[in-house]
Amino acid sequence: MQNQISILIVDDEVNIRTALAKILEKQGYRPETAENGQAALLRLEKAFYHLVITDLKMADLNGLELLKNAIQRGKLPFFWVAADALYGDSPAFRDGVAATGKSYFTAIKEKTLIWCSPPKVHV
Repeated sequence: MQNQISILIVDDEVNIRTALAKILEKQGYRPETAENGQAALLRLEKAFYHLVITDLKMADLNGLELLKNAIQRGKLPFFWVAADALYGDSPAFRDGVAATGKSYFTAIKEKTLIWCSPPKVHV
């Protein structure tokens, strides 16, 4: 039985779109693809998606611009944005997502130290 979760994949590289769509389809999801940000906005106007997976670097409308446009149009029901360590480490990415009012999480670079609470500093 096919899962009813629909996923929009947005990437300007056809091989990435196709491979990801095939993987998700084998897992029972309903993937659809868009070749750029403008095509994604058209799809978002016509259909509901539970999840949008987008490339950040695209020529006509990058991933952050797509996110902002879709939020302004009321087309994104989710509250989280995820990124890999490369983009998640970018202040432009973090500031861009923060400006939308959405929360984000990112992968952490291998040798990054993190704390669940601020460390106590003794002077």
